[in-house]
Amino acid sequence: MYTRPCDPVAPADPARHDDRPAAADRTPGSYTVHLLDHGLAKVSQKVGEEAVEVRSRPTRGRCPAGRGIGDLIFHLLVLLQARGVPFEDVLRTLESREK
Repeated sequence: MYTRPCDPVAPADPARHDDRPAAADRTPGSYTVHLLDHGLAKVSQKVGEEAVEVRSRPTRGRCPAGRGIGDLIFHLLVLLQARGVPFEDVLRTLESREK
């Protein structure tokens, strides 16, 4: 289903995120596989690029910032996979900060 750039999208549950099948199955055309094939430096570079984009976007309005933050989160999740860090480790870190 095509959505226009500012159409609302259903919220995702980050705890259910799992890119491992795409990488393990070597899904042809998978952007995740493409990034992982280019190594940790490339994935880290993309995280940095997305962070700069989020920082430099106007703070008004929901659409541009929301899309950019989504891209940043996606690339952070790929970075976790590239480094072999389970997402559960991130959740444990966040939970420990609630105390």
